[in-house]
Amino acid sequence: PQDVVQDSKYTKREKQQQKVFFENIIDYIKSSDDLVIFGPAQMGEKLYAEISEFYPGTYNKVKEVKPADSMTDNQIIALVKDNFK
Repeated sequence: PQDVVQDSKYTKREKQQQKVFFENIIDYIKSSDDLVIFGPAQMGEKLYAEISEFYPGTYNKVKEVKPADSMTDNQIIALVKDNFK
C-alpha cells in the first residue's frame, strides 16, 4: 500500500506544472501580433483554453490551433509561411 501512487496528487501536480509551463509561454508570446499554436497531442488545445480563459488580449491574436507531432524544421517553416503570408 505504501507504493501506491496517489492519482489525485499526481494529477494535481501535473496541472500545476502545466499552468506554470503555459504562463512561461504566454509571457513570451503576448507581445506578438498574431499567433498560430501547434504542438503535440492536445497541448495546443490546452494552451488555447488557458489563453482564452485568462488572457483575453492574447486570445484575440490566435489565428489557428493545429495538432502537429514530430515536425521537421522545414515542415515548421512551411506551416508558419502558410499562415503568415
